[in-house]
Amino acid sequence: MTTKEYLEQYREDIPEWLKAYQRGKSRSLADFLRSRIVYYPGSGIDGDPVEVFGASHSTHCFVYADYWLSKDELSKELHAHGFRGYDILDEVSFSEREVMDAIPWRRHFLNDEEMRVAANGTAEMRKVNHPSPYALLAILERKPNFGDDHGPERLAILFLGADGIATYEAIFANGNAPRFFGFLLQDHGWGGNYDRFGRGGLLEKIMTRSKVFPHFVLTAHDRLYDGYAKVEWAESAGSRGRCLFYNVDMGCQPPKDKEEDQPKMSAPEFFDIHLNHTYPIEFSKKVPIVEEDATKWLVDTGCPFSYPDPRVSIGENMSSFLGVPGLRMMGLDSLRTYDYVLIDYKKKTIVCSTDPISFEGESVPLRPGMNDCLLVDMMIGGQAKSCYIDTGAAYSYLCGLDKSRFEPVGIADECDLRDRCWTAPVFRVPCELAGHSFEIVCGAASDNKAGVPPDGVIGYDFFNSFTVLLNLREMRLTFKPAGK
Repeated sequence: MTTKEYLEQYREDIPEWLKAYQRGKSRSLADFLRSRIVYYPGSGIDGDPVEVFGASHSTHCFVYADYWLSKDELSKELHAHGFRGYDILDEVSFSEREVMDAIPWRRHFLNDEEMRVAANGTAEMRKVNHPSPYALLAILERKPNFGDDHGPERLAILFLGADGIATYEAIFANGNAPRFFGFLLQDHGWGGNYDRFGRGGLLEKIMTRSKVFPHFVLTAHDRLYDGYAKVEWAESAGSRGRCLFYNVDMGCQPPKDKEEDQPKMSAPEFFDIHLNHTYPIEFSKKVPIVEEDATKWLVDTGCPFSYPDPRVSIGENMSSFLGVPGLRMMGLDSLRTYDYVLIDYKKKTIVCSTDPISFEGESVPLRPGMNDCLLVDMMIGGQAKSCYIDTGAAYSYLCGLDKSRFEPVGIADECDLRDRCWTAPVFRVPCELAGHSFEIVCGAASDNKAGVPPDGVIGYDFFNSFTVLLNLREMRLTFKPAGK
């Protein structure tokens, strides 16, 4: 099958902001960054990502980065040739300040020596008459004589006159575009780049240290990054015969038999959800389990996807580890079907509602992280951290945990969705959120085989210490001490 046909099983609806976009009336950089994205460093105006990911409807938004392509050259190319089957609906330029506000650069993942290499390389490149930096968002609309098989009604491409490696670190490694779906790798070698984008280069180091990886990589290179394998069902694609690779940890869905393929139900249909629903919960090794329609579900705010999404499954090892045969995943996408989720471990209930839930407590903002998982800023061990809140985590894990500072409390037995099992030493660590103190039993991220995004994951102890209301409409977390 073609790569386009394979990717059609990851098809998504057009983002609401893009569907409602009006020429000259929208400045949608923040909305764009919250969308599913394919990234192409050293892109020029190559149409392969649009031809493959766009035509399959698996992606509507793309980031192109190229510091050799001037804004004037880009504009000429867009208007003279553009992308087959699409007209330009709008072009929006963003100032440096607008880009910096939308893409805060919080963390660097290169050491001092690597930063010097990058800085010196960039300086050398700029001696060769580099164009001035720019940011241009192009909104494309499908021409009337092209149909749905050609691609979506609309696409959005953010063109950046910027370094491809630095762009990866700023946008993706720093969590500013949490739904990182695809990556087109075209290593330019001696073609004007100071370091390779592929295996062994600075960009791979940033990927590995930030633990932020694309689900799919489209490339003509045989030796890709560690942790990727070729999608065996998909033929090569695009103008250069590129092959599709997938991240092994994220998984790869076999193609479906079209004769047996049934329309996937929405979350409300699948769970037979009403406007308000209360789930009684039981705990297995500190993670919450609910039962619906004679099936048991792991409620996991740290997992972006739910059964039957092909990107998530619970293996036999994990079901056995938790002592729940046939366990399925209820992730954040299903919980987002509601606007409000009240989690009360003391009462052993999770209340989901489309209407506001009356609840008084301390309120703090939530931020979207990788794949739109929920980030909260708090003090952990005396340091400011930004962590995922994860009902599916029995133990918390932190990046940069200094084990010598905290009391050891034993060894944790762990298992993840990929059926990997391991043990890890854990420690008692004091925390504070909005003036409220609590403790977590915590391990070091380096001891977690599943990988931990910056700055870490906060699990069972947080939800056991507080009753928590997730306001997913306004992205707020309201909490009060448990039992009060």
